[in-house]
Amino acid sequence: MSRRKRASASTPVKSQAHLRRTVFCPACGTMTKYVTTKAHQHVRDKRGVLVEVTRVFYCCPNGNCRTPLWFNYREDGQIGDLAVELAIDKIIGRRPQGLGGKFGELV
Repeated sequence: MSRRKRASASTPVKSQAHLRRTVFCPACGTMTKYVTTKAHQHVRDKRGVLVEVTRVFYCCPNGNCRTPLWFNYREDGQIGDLAVELAIDKIIGRRPQGLGGKFGELV
């Protein structure tokens, strides 16, 4: 009989399925496909502190594109830097700055 892997007590996410979302490829606009999740990865935040994250990978199913995408979710339960910036922009009333044009046309 096999054992199920339990989420660690410090991880606020109850299952990996909660991390999945609908993502569109920035290169061709096709809906991407979920590939895998890697827990306990390390990245640095804006202050240079190492943060443990869960990294969720997606891939474009288009045969000519095959663009990989990934998102980092903090495991310590704190709000990430991008979420804080977007919340401040929403309170101030400033629209988030994005990149104009298609992904292949950006310099």
